[in-house]
Amino acid sequence: MSYRANSLDDPASTSQSEGAPYLSDWRMADSIGTAVVLSVADHLGCRPTTLPLLSTAINPDALDDLLADRGESVSVSFSYAGCAVSLRGDGKLTVE
Repeated sequence: MSYRANSLDDPASTSQSEGAPYLSDWRMADSIGTAVVLSVADHLGCRPTTLPLLSTAINPDALDDLLADRGESVSVSFSYAGCAVSLRGDGKLTVE
């Protein structure tokens, strides 16, 4: 569930929200890593397959272990594909 809609099929939606943080709920994806990659791709207006492997920025398994069932007080931030990514235990995923 994203809070800022972007679509690769609608370039106008990307340009209208340029510079705005991308907010989403990582709990809606199959995995936290998938949520990060899809959210960053959407924020950048590119296809997920053009991004570097998430493991070049952070260990996806460690990310799952850190956030899974840890409660709302847990948060983690890192850089990926030129973006600042923040995740919280309550599901909030922010890409800037």
